[in-house]
Amino acid sequence: MKTVLLLLLAAAPLQAAPKVLLCYADNNGSNTDIQTKLVASGVFDKVDMMDCAAATPDLAKLKTYEAVLTYSDQTYNNATTLGNNLADYVDAGGGVVVAMFGMASGWKVAGRFDTDKYYCVLPAGIKYQQSPFKSQPNDLGSALVQGVTGITSEYRTDVTTLNVARGATSAWDYQDGSSAVCKMVFNGHPRVDLNFYPGPPPTYYTESVAGDGGRLIKNALLFVSGGFNPLKGSPNPAQFPQTGNGALSSPVTITYTNSSSMAQTLTAVTIAGQHSGDFTFMGTQPTLPQTLSAGGTIAFSLAFQPSGLGVRYGTLKLTVTGQMFTADATLTGTAVASQLVVQPTQLNLGGTTVSMPVTKDLLLVNQGNVKVNVTKLVVTAGQSAYTLFNPPALPIAMPGNTSFPITIQFNPLQDGDSKGTLTVTSNDLISPTINVPLSGYAGPPGILVDAGTITFGSINLGASLIQALNISDCDSDKGCGKGTTGYSDLVISKIELSNNPDGDFSISKTTLTVGPQQTVP
Repeated sequence: MKTVLLLLLAAAPLQAAPKVLLCYADNNGSNTDIQTKLVASGVFDKVDMMDCAAATPDLAKLKTYEAVLTYSDQTYNNATTLGNNLADYVDAGGGVVVAMFGMASGWKVAGRFDTDKYYCVLPAGIKYQQSPFKSQPNDLGSALVQGVTGITSEYRTDVTTLNVARGATSAWDYQDGSSAVCKMVFNGHPRVDLNFYPGPPPTYYTESVAGDGGRLIKNALLFVSGGFNPLKGSPNPAQFPQTGNGALSSPVTITYTNSSSMAQTLTAVTIAGQHSGDFTFMGTQPTLPQTLSAGGTIAFSLAFQPSGLGVRYGTLKLTVTGQMFTADATLTGTAVASQLVVQPTQLNLGGTTVSMPVTKDLLLVNQGNVKVNVTKLVVTAGQSAYTLFNPPALPIAMPGNTSFPITIQFNPLQDGDSKGTLTVTSNDLISPTINVPLSGYAGPPGILVDAGTITFGSINLGASLIQALNISDCDSDKGCGKGTTGYSDLVISKIELSNNPDGDFSISKTTLTVGPQQTVP
């Protein structure tokens, strides 16, 4: 049988080397070959094997390792229990690498690992085809692909769908664009899926993996176990608070610890990644270069200022003397649009008389999907005419897509126009303060008609003709908005015709209410 995993470069780690478990359901003899090459790399403390077609490791056993590689060419002993245990292991900080056929329908790791989508490449059927990688990876600077020149695989999923909801990205593609190496961060822990079979094939198939498959497996196990650089950032990933598009979040501090037994010298720090411009350093940063003794720490403060909506990603990279790879911490934040609005945007309470209060409602509306807390409602009013009627208890917790009514009372102390403002304060990310103009009128009603005489002229017998008389609630001498009357509802309780013995004239209304400064026909 042809050996397909190339000899790995030896390296003397400067920090505690990871312990690795090979959890396989495989009868092709590839397991010892993989173990031998990983041990020869010199970067792992131990590489143990377990036949997961015969038994299933429990969480306690898994937690004795920093990383697990699982793959198969037959069914697992208990795929559901294995998936539940691996999901718990990832949640506890363990690193998991899944290779074919552990992500193939009918062979896959099942349980919570599958149902809760811990996969980076979502499971699918098997594609049997000689498939070379593209000549270059998608991310030349990624530690995952360092030292790997090329791979050809015969087995992969027939449909490659990435777990984009968890931020999965492809580090390297096949020539047809399908992902061959996929990475993501799940619940704060790195995950890698290798969309190829990692070892020698069955004797009745041609060679499965040619090229630097072993080196890529080594890189993947180091990647998920955090074994690339002795400086470890925490929290990693650094999750920034939801922030309005263009707004600046509160800062998050990322602290790096030297996990090795040797002093390490830091020479540079940068922000890279897909949305690197959305993350910025805050305050006074440490002066570099700087040497950290064993166990020493250094901290950087960053804020999130998104330039677009949705989930945004970046990477904080710390350069360390003598280390091939930077010490990385993933940065992630979600940018949202304004959520809280007030309807209507301005409130006209109409007219009334002095000491005769009127009320109207407005709505606080959370148009987003995230809860907003309204912390303050303040009314500032000319002549103290406006108040909150039955004010609600604060804060008002408003889940996404909900509304809350607020009642404003207008109780004028003198005649004339009155202006006020309702100020709404909340933790909304775009509009934490909203000012709503308030307006109203006070004073007696007025009456103004637009004609003293209505002339119908000559019409044929039996025909009809309509003429309108407009009545306004305004000052009879000066018109609307100019006098001292017309500031409360004009209520006309009776409209009648006189000197109409033959009933030739009729009216359409016998009562009428006209609002302040309004006209009704």
